[in-house]
Amino acid sequence: MYNLLENRNKSFADFKKFMDYMVKERAYINGLSEKDLDDFLYHYNKLPDYMEEFFKRHQESIIRSLASIEIQCSKIKDSVV
Repeated sequence: MYNLLENRNKSFADFKKFMDYMVKERAYINGLSEKDLDDFLYHYNKLPDYMEEFFKRHQESIIRSLASIEIQCSKIKDSVV
């Protein structure tokens, strides 16, 4: 978990791996030690904050990617029509 936590802001793929791990592992928290459980729940409850931080950090690249997708869709639409 800590490796995923440290790498969550490097790329969208790393962020997605971290989020997927946290959501999937939520079902298995009963087997954790008290300290591991506290650590897991702390980070699990911070997921909305982590999402906000990620999107703020990568806002420009996300907007550029969406704009590029919109341009490509327009070109495809124009070529089909």
